[in-house]
Amino acid sequence: IAKDVASSLRTKLSKSNEAKLAKNYTENPEAYKLYLQGVFAWNNLNGPKSIECFQQAIAIDPNYALAYAGLGSSYVLRVVNTGGPSTTDPSEALHEASEYAAKALELDEDLPEAHALMGLLFWVRDYDFAGFARELNRAIELNPRFAEGHRLNGLRLFYLGQFAAARSELQKALDIDPLSNLTNFNYASALIYDGKFDEAEARIRKSLEIDPGFILFHGQLSLLYRLKKDYAAAVEERAKMSEKQNRPDIARLLRESFAKGGWQGYLRAFVGHLEQNNGNRYFLATAYVELGEKDKAFAALEEVYNAHSNFVGYFKIDPELNPLRGDPRFTALLKKSGF
Repeated sequence: IAKDVASSLRTKLSKSNEAKLAKNYTENPEAYKLYLQGVFAWNNLNGPKSIECFQQAIAIDPNYALAYAGLGSSYVLRVVNTGGPSTTDPSEALHEASEYAAKALELDEDLPEAHALMGLLFWVRDYDFAGFARELNRAIELNPRFAEGHRLNGLRLFYLGQFAAARSELQKALDIDPLSNLTNFNYASALIYDGKFDEAEARIRKSLEIDPGFILFHGQLSLLYRLKKDYAAAVEERAKMSEKQNRPDIARLLRESFAKGGWQGYLRAFVGHLEQNNGNRYFLATAYVELGEKDKAFAALEEVYNAHSNFVGYFKIDPELNPLRGDPRFTALLKKSGF
């Protein structure tokens, strides 16, 4: 179809562009179907399901480069979502991801998805921003309409505190894929950390109307209200997030602790829950900061760093960490995290 359209428009194609238009990554419709299911699962942050689908696609077509790139990205997802200790060994998961990225590039050295994955690995595995940028630029050069490449590049700029540039890149991704929950989430984050709270809230509310089931939007609203010091709203959004995770007991704990002890009471209950359940160490660190327990905050941030979590990306930009920034330990943490 693409070749017919190009011919109709009398577009003169180079031989390399003709080859790209004619390229088909698999001839097997079942493998392709499984690949699409894997992408859908990945976009919904369902790592185990996406791994299962991509593995099945590869079993049918062992030369399916796109499926290898998807499988590698799914193993990265097992690491970046943790925020701290988990049942996943980060070194093992990142080794698997690196192997699949290499296999995808071996099968197709010009595959944008494989270069984007390799760039993400430079960041998550090595805290190497230069490698992250280089591979993403290559991915976007190979396919200027590669939405995930633009999203990841926007995320890179966001971590570096370049919020306007990040939004510009994320908008390119949204122009291609306007319904992407992750891209809309990232765009709203760039607004929040740039202090544009009203605009961010409007975008998050709109995203929730489109997909009420994407629970990260509730966590994002909780953060926004926390930064605005609207603590009642912050607690309510965090409780809603727990309810959507089928944890009504946690939602009740959070609401009751705030009702009885205010914001400090909520923070102590939240900390107790995270400590007891080996929860997100980054959330634990920011709560420790607000409670004035700096040594515990630094210990939790070290766990985030050692877990190769995506929350390392917030070290430079999060105002919740400002009370730590004059401490030499924080300077050292930033430096080894690639900032």
